[in-house]
Amino acid sequence: LVPKSQNVRLLVIGGGGGGGGDNGGGGGAGGFRHFASLPLGMATTYNVVVGALGAGGTSRGSKGGDSSFIGGSTSITAAGGGCGSSDGTAVDSTSDGGSGGGGGQNTSAGGSGNTPATDPAQGFNGGFGSGGESTGGGGGGAGGAGSNGGNNSGGDGGSSVNNDITGTSVAYAGGGGGGADQSSPSHRGSGGGAGAGAGGSTSSNGNAASIANVGSGGGGGGQGGANVGGNGSAGVVILRLPTADNTANVTGSTGSPTISTSGSDTIYKWTGAGSITLGS
Repeated sequence: LVPKSQNVRLLVIGGGGGGGGDNGGGGGAGGFRHFASLPLGMATTYNVVVGALGAGGTSRGSKGGDSSFIGGSTSITAAGGGCGSSDGTAVDSTSDGGSGGGGGQNTSAGGSGNTPATDPAQGFNGGFGSGGESTGGGGGGAGGAGSNGGNNSGGDGGSSVNNDITGTSVAYAGGGGGGADQSSPSHRGSGGGAGAGAGGSTSSNGNAASIANVGSGGGGGGQGGANVGGNGSAGVVILRLPTADNTANVTGSTGSPTISTSGSDTIYKWTGAGSITLGS
């Protein structure tokens, strides 16, 4: 008999935020939503959206895009990561997100993570920037808050989280590091893992997130109004189910997901918009 529901494993990661410029805060990581066993109704098409990366800026960066998996009675969204702010540019709602962006020099607080709120939390807050120390705070990550800027060094990004839904343990959603007014690269904030960008030092841009489709934040730019924050990393949606159930119940997919197998399971990975349909 065809079951009335199909249990799947699902991972939804929002796009990482861009870093702010000029002693800027690091971009916040995209939201991290993992479901070990999620029942899906049959005779339903589930639509997938993958959040775009947030671009770095000379002022505020750009917030990452939301990722989602929606169909029938199921609606799951991982919020995009908040952007980092810059010297004297106050945080606003675009600094909030899955994880919050870091505050820039003279802007004090970082953005709020887990916005909107989920249980368990999809991310953490960004760190504070420091006016006296001329540094930006680290962006929040899926595994922890960004560090505050201080001691002439940008704050480190919040930590990433590992997940093995693809059959291999992969790090996702690290926060970007904050920028600093120091010539030595040792003073820039480090990215929080999963390829998150490090902050810039004097006269250098923040580093872009270096791994595609893991939802990490970009680094904040170093001292200087022309210094740009780094871009974040786009999000991803990954679904895993037993291969026997995939054969019996999945009637189609769109968006050219990468389809692979691990053990007795089949895995769909979307890096762009698409869908999957379960038959009746």
